[in-house]
Amino acid sequence: TAESIYGKIHDTLTHFGIDWNYCVAFSVDNTSVNLGCRNSILTRVHQENPSVYFIGCPCHMVHNTATQAGNAFEAETGFDMEDLLVDLFYWFDKSTKRKNTLAEFCTFCDMQYRAVVKYVSTRWLSM
Repeated sequence: TAESIYGKIHDTLTHFGIDWNYCVAFSVDNTSVNLGCRNSILTRVHQENPSVYFIGCPCHMVHNTATQAGNAFEAETGFDMEDLLVDLFYWFDKSTKRKNTLAEFCTFCDMQYRAVVKYVSTRWLSM
């Protein structure tokens, strides 16, 4: 609950001798327990310091923006980026030869080789 989460945050700040007046901004996940207008971390922090600026989770915002951009791209072109990412993973997954070719290409382009990660729609920012 917001009460217990806020309590832990407050206790930690108190433990380290940090006053709420030194808190300028707060970034939290975009849930009602964090950002709700009634009984939330936001309302409790604003009781301590009403000038604290709250922003939702930057990772959520970037992920939602990328999702909407991908949807608009698909609507315009008929090309689904998520399908491409899934196909790329399985193209390289079981083939050592393909992975080595990709590593050689990365070396040629003066880039660091990284393993191809399986795309999962719940893995933020995996694109």
